[in-house]
Amino acid sequence: MVKQPFMSNSGIHLGRAWWRGRLLLVAFVLWPSVASAEQITKQMCVDSHLKAQSQKLEGHLVESLQNLRTCANKACPAIVQRDCVQWLEEIQREVPTVIFDASDGTGPLKEVRVTQDGHVLAASIDGAALEIDPGTYDFVFEAADGRRRRIKVLIRQGDHNRSVAVDFSESHDQDDAWIVRVPPAARVSGGVALVATALGAALGASALISQANALDRCAPACDEGVSESIETRAAIADVAGGVALIAGVLTAVSVVRASRPGHTRSSARVAAVLGASHESAFFAVRREF
Repeated sequence: MVKQPFMSNSGIHLGRAWWRGRLLLVAFVLWPSVASAEQITKQMCVDSHLKAQSQKLEGHLVESLQNLRTCANKACPAIVQRDCVQWLEEIQREVPTVIFDASDGTGPLKEVRVTQDGHVLAASIDGAALEIDPGTYDFVFEAADGRRRRIKVLIRQGDHNRSVAVDFSESHDQDDAWIVRVPPAARVSGGVALVATALGAALGASALISQANALDRCAPACDEGVSESIETRAAIADVAGGVALIAGVLTAVSVVRASRPGHTRSSARVAAVLGASHESAFFAVRREF
């Protein structure tokens, strides 16, 4: 006869305590997902379902993906969840992802911030893929010591783990451009200078022509009215010339103060870029190597 192992009451209590611990552990692990599901309402599901469709049509794939992840939750109605799960799989195949990389002569760099139009995309480089909408981007990489590199990249739909890398050890600086900005005050004074110059030139030419005609016709016994007319136009021309000179100087000073050229290095070629906005116009000279 096989002897059954003896189990005391204390052993039974210990076994029950072990199973209670396991159950509590499982509940603790599953609690975040259960709590998140309870926080999702039917209205949130419907709204996310509608937003995801319009955002996909507008090309905002990342926002569409976020809404699809909401309405694909098990807490949503079955018909909504079914659509969102199907669309989620499709959008995940279309959303591009990029991986930032930076290096210099010492090797890979991690303490590099990546921005796009002033928005921080990555506070540091960790090798993780970033979801991003398709389009053309002007990424700016800024190292901890202040070095900057700018790179323009076309991100296509369906690009996955696209590498976007810069090398800080290269001699050229794509972010190095000398920009001459024309602020509103300079545009006003420049306009005054142009008008005054045109007026002075016209009146001066008119005075010279009238003087030449007077010398041919009535000199030296010309009427005083003719002489006064010539002198008046000549005087106005001189005043207009002075105004044009002052306005031109003010324009130059305003432009110089508004312009902040970056680094000054020798270049092989330069490329001119013109632009304007509601605040100011600018003329840029960008070096190309």
